Amino acid sequence: MNSREAKQQFKEADRLFRAGDCRAALTILAALDREYPGAKNVLYPMALCYARLGYEIEALQLCEQLIRQFRDRRAETLKRQLSEPTQPLAPAHAPAADTPAQWTKQDQAPDVRSRWRRRTLAAVSVAILLILLAGTALFLAKSF
Repeated sequence: MNSREAKQQFKEADRLFRAGDCRAALTILAALDREYPGAKNVLYPMALCYARLGYEIEALQLCEQLIRQFRDRRAETLKRQLSEPTQPLAPAHAPAADTPAQWTKQDQAPDVRSRWRRRTLAAVSVAILLILLAGTALFLAKSF
């Protein structure tokens, strides 16, 4: 599926969702998710569809994924609404700007290697700081 076809599929899913046919919209969104795995602009409408269909567990799982990978505020709001039954669900439509044609690398999961590098750098920095502090303490202890 090329980008143009994906955009048309997304528009159809959006149209179906707005018309209240969440099952049909979810079928299309699931196909898009197979083609563009983990894209936040597919996962969020899927979560909305699941929520509208009463599949709260699936909706909450997608919200958790969106929050964990993208810190998605829409997912946080939907999760809160699902957790508090007195809250109304989010608007029954996916934002029009969220189309597959606009998906970029930032919409995919963060690179695990870059996360590992940041954590390693932080750990090395802490180790160096501890060595310097220990050396300073030892120097001061010998001086007195």
